[in-house]
Amino acid sequence: MKPFLTTFFVLLLNVLVAQQEVFIPPLEAANLAFEKQDYKAALRLFNIAKDKPRGSYKDWMKAAAAAAALDKQGRFGEMIYKALQDDYLSTIVVYDTSRFFANYQSGPYRRIVEAEFKKSLSPQSPIPNHIHRGINSFYVIENYHYKDLVFAAQKAINQANFPLAFSLYRRSLALSEKSPVSLLRAAMAALKTGQPEWAKGYIKKAFLIAPAEAINVLRTDEKLSNYTGDNKFHRLISAEIVKHFPGLDQVLTSEIDDIWNDYTEYRKLFPSQLYQVKNAYTYYSEVADQQFHEQQAKLDTLSVRRITNIFDEAG
Repeated sequence: MKPFLTTFFVLLLNVLVAQQEVFIPPLEAANLAFEKQDYKAALRLFNIAKDKPRGSYKDWMKAAAAAAALDKQGRFGEMIYKALQDDYLSTIVVYDTSRFFANYQSGPYRRIVEAEFKKSLSPQSPIPNHIHRGINSFYVIENYHYKDLVFAAQKAINQANFPLAFSLYRRSLALSEKSPVSLLRAAMAALKTGQPEWAKGYIKKAFLIAPAEAINVLRTDEKLSNYTGDNKFHRLISAEIVKHFPGLDQVLTSEIDDIWNDYTEYRKLFPSQLYQVKNAYTYYSEVADQQFHEQQAKLDTLSVRRITNIFDEAG
């Protein structure tokens, strides 16, 4: 090959390599533009990338945020729906918690999100890779969207993230209002986030569905037992108890609850925690086992006296 041809092909190759190096795929370019707050360019590039087989809910939520910043409501809804199709639960969490959507939690943008969320729950929508299948849990309906929302709401309650818990419970209860547990936990989250009317409505529904079960939930549910002393919550609960159980002596009920707690104080350690201790430390577990039984026996003796006193007083 002649020297000038060799030089030409080397130069051509260098140009092609340089062009390849500077080329940025639309999705990556869109993310870069979003980081620079160039929302017009970001939205244009996200729109180019949306028909490609790449991208996740994170990308489409950025596109939605860019659309909101430009007041492009139609494009906002389109990107929200695309994000919901990829991961509807994470999309809802991002919308409810991200600073990019702090100014778009009401009005037309909230209505768009709610409409697209309902559309994503339709039977014709593709099933996303949801995070929880409820293998070891019981739910009032066999609906994977409902299960995921309730599971995520419970996780938010555990993390004391009450605004997110309220949002997730509200969405799950839009699918089914048959669970007193979810209704009462949603009421707690609503009060924690300054939504007393929502709390009042959920408490009323819980007692309307199953008043006796609602009382049992309040007595036994760990997430609620530490909150029932709250004045607002207590007033709302007391009003419903009086309505559904007009002759109920709440002082006596509280006394019986205390007796039940004493009865289960050490028994609830069997066989779960105690079994683990026995497997790890045989000698110490025998000592602990004996001590637990002795302590429980003392509580039982006191409980018998309290029950006897109740019978003597009440007849």
